[in-house]
Amino acid sequence: SFYVPLSKKPFFMLSFRDIQTVRRIDRSDKHNPLPTLSLLVLETAWLCHYLAFADNESREVFVGALNSAIFSHSESAVISKDGKGDKDTLKAHLWEGVQTSA
Repeated sequence: SFYVPLSKKPFFMLSFRDIQTVRRIDRSDKHNPLPTLSLLVLETAWLCHYLAFADNESREVFVGALNSAIFSHSESAVISKDGKGDKDTLKAHLWEGVQTSA
């Protein structure tokens, strides 16, 4: 969840299961739209979410916390007590982010 400063409600929520790739974009990278900041890209099936950090150290701390959260969440969420994956949960998750257009 991502929060606006001084807010108690999340502004945006991104499920760990939706994250497909995590990429780093360094300050010196020519594709960095904010050359004074270190970026992290969270890629999902439909969107890329860019997070900006003041320095590489704070970005790496976030990446470490994100990696451990993703791996611990994926193991506990996908494997049921009998050791098999819960197919209904996985199917429901695939449709979780689908919205109809009006």
